[in-house]
Amino acid sequence: MATPSAAQPLVAAAAPTTAAASVVASSPTDVTDPATVQEHAATLVRRVRVTYGLLLVIGFIIGELMQNNVVQWMTHWKIADAACGTPECIAAQGVYRVSFALFLFFLIHYVMSSSWNLCMSASQRVAFNSSYILVKVALLIPVFVICFLIPNDFFVVFAWLSVVLSCLFLIGQQIVLLEFAYSWSDSWSTKGDDGDNKFYVGLLVCTVVMNLASLTFIGLMYHWFAADTVCQLSQAMVTITLIAGIVFTALSIYSPTGSVLPSATVFLYTTWTCFSALTSSPPGQCNSMSSTDSGTWQTVIGAVFSCVSLVYCSVNAATSRDAFILDSDEATTQTEEEAESSCFSFFHGQMMLGSCYLAMLLTNWTVTGSDKMAQLVGTTAGAQWAKFGSELTCIAFYVWTLVAPILFPSRFAKQ
Repeated sequence: MATPSAAQPLVAAAAPTTAAASVVASSPTDVTDPATVQEHAATLVRRVRVTYGLLLVIGFIIGELMQNNVVQWMTHWKIADAACGTPECIAAQGVYRVSFALFLFFLIHYVMSSSWNLCMSASQRVAFNSSYILVKVALLIPVFVICFLIPNDFFVVFAWLSVVLSCLFLIGQQIVLLEFAYSWSDSWSTKGDDGDNKFYVGLLVCTVVMNLASLTFIGLMYHWFAADTVCQLSQAMVTITLIAGIVFTALSIYSPTGSVLPSATVFLYTTWTCFSALTSSPPGQCNSMSSTDSGTWQTVIGAVFSCVSLVYCSVNAATSRDAFILDSDEATTQTEEEAESSCFSFFHGQMMLGSCYLAMLLTNWTVTGSDKMAQLVGTTAGAQWAKFGSELTCIAFYVWTLVAPILFPSRFAKQ
């Protein structure tokens, strides 16, 4: 079974960040028990983060509405020009504006929460995040309206920035995924070692179910996307996913810090990412799913799933700050207020990336709207390679966590 050191070549073991005692202390509740203080602090932090996370839900809904013909008619007066007259371009430009308004909102919060903000103390930075939330959300509305007064060329540049930052966002989600998989395995293994055998059974069942689901999904992808001999690219993508799954599963057994549960988790994730990449391929004989009669409900389900996964990944990564800390002394040198302020700063940084990913998610990684910067990222090839590249990055990360203890055993001997 895995030990906490398994994820350390890339990620650190997660630890709850509940240093909001300063905010809780200012509440009218008289609490003296430290454990109770921490519990109230954790509840406050969670509530604030969920509230901000709901902004991405609202942004996703507005972005979807921007692609509706009625809403496009309302925004046509400002977005449409000689270089952007098609419904697809107007929709994309509308989504860029939604994304930019959220990006700017979280950027301001990031700057105000950062330790670079020497004009405010740590307790003031924490209070800024937890106070007047509804007022700040209301101020976001005029910012969104003002975005329609900005020329399209500006948002084309922002769209290219979103392409880069979205890649960073996906990398961050992969780090969180690996941290979660290792922590899950370590937690259940520890409980099993303590004599509760049902956790061993749970590890086995979850591993088998996820591996069977991945293999079944791969078989379906061969049928849906790679059945024809001309679909060589699709065949290569599915085959690489299958071979990679077999390789890192074998490595997890051989590696001294490996575990089959994280391997099954990563295998399922990469299989899903491969499927998502293949569904972005052009309609035709290499994408049979695009020709089904159930396009409407597939679109609705896809939109709901994308919205939930976007918000969950953004908030989850933002609450897993410890997985990104390289210096273990950082947490021990901060006061509670400083640590809480840093957590909020990291949170808003992740939400900034999530806002950019929102633009790419809704436009299918499309950059359009200007003659000066042509549409170099298409609605098919760009999205397909962005998703498959994300899968390859995740595989590389996970393989490194397995290979590093083998290549450098002395570094992990004491862990």
